[in-house]
Amino acid sequence: MLYMNIINRQHGYAALLMIPLAFGLLSCSKHKDATPTPQTLTFQQTISLPQSRVYGSGGAIGSKFVFAGGTSNNTIQKSVDIYDVQTGAWTQSNLSLGRWMMTSVQTDNEILFAGGLTTSSYTSISGVVDIFNPGSGTWSQATLPTPRASMAAASAGRKVFLGGGAGANMVFSQALDIYDRNSNTWTSTNLMVAHLSGAAAAAGNKVMFAGGYGGTAASPVISNMVDVYDLNTGKLTTATLSKGRIALAGVASGSRMFFAGGLEAPQTNIASDVVDVYDAAADQWSVMHLSAARCNIGTAVIGTLVVFAGGDTGVKTFDTIDIYNTQTNTWSTARLSSPQTYCTLGVCNRQLIVAGAQSKTADVFLLSN
Repeated sequence: MLYMNIINRQHGYAALLMIPLAFGLLSCSKHKDATPTPQTLTFQQTISLPQSRVYGSGGAIGSKFVFAGGTSNNTIQKSVDIYDVQTGAWTQSNLSLGRWMMTSVQTDNEILFAGGLTTSSYTSISGVVDIFNPGSGTWSQATLPTPRASMAAASAGRKVFLGGGAGANMVFSQALDIYDRNSNTWTSTNLMVAHLSGAAAAAGNKVMFAGGYGGTAASPVISNMVDVYDLNTGKLTTATLSKGRIALAGVASGSRMFFAGGLEAPQTNIASDVVDVYDAAADQWSVMHLSAARCNIGTAVIGTLVVFAGGDTGVKTFDTIDIYNTQTNTWSTARLSSPQTYCTLGVCNRQLIVAGAQSKTADVFLLSN
């Protein structure tokens, strides 16, 4: 089915003190703060994964990188692989229910795996939320008020925001479910428009849900709409991206949110290099560009670096890593050991782990300056 095929393609300072050698200089010179050396990513190693995962979900907290669910060898997985960067060892655990096209999102100390499909189609939608605490190694569960798959998610403090996605029979969803981990309670509202295969990010007092498919499965619309949730008032307003697109990536660093790449015309594989940036402190939008147009990009923030890894156009898969340095406001690139898409990224201390779909390896990069 056309739209099913489209959906399935979506998816920190070292201060340098200058000491004068001559006494005369000491009495008249002025000390200046040294400019910090910009941080960089250095390839460290490639590690083996216990298994490949297509449409798996994951994240990292502390020293643990977690990779869960998805499909492997055409079988929907409930298994969870956990990598300890300190020991280099893998351990295994399980979700309460096997599923793919889940949405993962992190709080300060937990990773949540929400919703997803339990069969190969949108006839079986899960409302399960599996919650993993890597520090204690324990699991707990919650239930989505509105079961669905392919949601966009972001967190702000101890609150998790799950928006859009699709419910049973591919009904595009406007649902916004907000989970307060302090009280373990849900509140729900509706976004202004549906967002399937969209992106989310949170910065300042705002949570944004951007792009994706609007409309219906029968009449889908590639949307440039952004739903803006105000954390102070609980009210929704709207904004617009510079270009409508699906399968874009969302990530936040400091006061800025980045919505990167995506597909502008899925039927003809026209990908986008656009990065729409919203600065919550300045209340301003700007546009930047990736080095290569692509969708299904994995994102993470490590130190002062915002990372956009891998991706594809539907025709070509990329080994490109675009890196934006928020300290210098400059771009650079790095390379994965092989082309990857649908990447799951995790930051463990000063290490960045990048695992691609359909790959039994992951690349590890070290933050240095």
